[in-house]
Amino acid sequence: MNYIIRKIRENEYHLLEDFIYEAIFIPEGAEPPPKSIINQPDLQVYIKDFGTKKDDICFVAEVESKIVGAVWVRDMKDYGHIEDGVPSFAISLYKEYRNHGIGTGLMVAILDELRQRKYEKASLAVQKANYAVKMYKKVGFVIIGENDEEYIMLCNLRPTPYESNTEAYTKADDIIDFRNDNIAKLAELLSDSAENELEYIRKAYEFVRDKISHSADIGKDAITCSASEVLENGHGICFAKSHLLAALLRYKGIPAGFCYQKLILDDETAPFLVYHGLNGVYISEYKKWIRLDARGNKNGVNAQFTVDEEQLAFPVRSEKNEIDGVIIFADPDAKILEKLKNNKTRSELWHDLPTELAYNS
Repeated sequence: MNYIIRKIRENEYHLLEDFIYEAIFIPEGAEPPPKSIINQPDLQVYIKDFGTKKDDICFVAEVESKIVGAVWVRDMKDYGHIEDGVPSFAISLYKEYRNHGIGTGLMVAILDELRQRKYEKASLAVQKANYAVKMYKKVGFVIIGENDEEYIMLCNLRPTPYESNTEAYTKADDIIDFRNDNIAKLAELLSDSAENELEYIRKAYEFVRDKISHSADIGKDAITCSASEVLENGHGICFAKSHLLAALLRYKGIPAGFCYQKLILDDETAPFLVYHGLNGVYISEYKKWIRLDARGNKNGVNAQFTVDEEQLAFPVRSEKNEIDGVIIFADPDAKILEKLKNNKTRSELWHDLPTELAYNS
């Protein structure tokens, strides 16, 4: 189904009355409430005087010039309110337009807008039985609380660790095997030429970005996975390279993890969404997490080390339903590891690239 997502116009604000009614979750077999229910104070908070506050942001979806769905946020004390300054969500579609990806497209668009406006997080409440829970997880929301009927969900809009225990981001395992002699020697070599921790992080990042080739860029068909395999072979795809960078950083006790963006593989030859891997790294000097993408630069790709404004390998295009990933996981995703291990060659893997994360299951 072809659709357009755009910002709402002032003369369309009245449509939110319809969409707040459509947003009411009705369990299977239950009778819909009367339309007058939207006049109740706990629903009016979503729409009354919409557009008069700076936090009032809304996107709509159009199909053949008809507005069929809307997503909006405002700083309000609704069911999903967690704290002042954190906008809460509402979203709905007319029934006949559900399950066509439009809801995801709306969510991606407004989350991108919130990031551009420098919001750090957003929240929502959703009935536990609502099929939309899975979609919310897919675009980056996590459950932070619940009652008998609802989940309270939060989406961090800045790089944020999934685990509260920092030690989870410094451990070694079979994939992030930084106790390997070759990794240890490289880490010490890079460290000897670095004046401080921040410079070591930059040197480790630039080594993996520039000295370890992306397998596809050099036509290598072997699949590497563990950090030591990547270093030994001198190449890997994005996920594998992120494993090596994490190992080099963890060797020096620097917390590092994994982020995943969902991007179109190739606009012309492979116009479908797959996951792309990069790293989240804790910068102790600035007391914050940043993202680094060691995929490897080439024509049209220019990722750089920066602590302030991110410069990653690929822009996330919300208009194409691409999804950014700011949650930093301590372990590589299980489904991604499964793909790397089960496919025998990169050519085979290219027809079986990951489209789902175990973390979202």
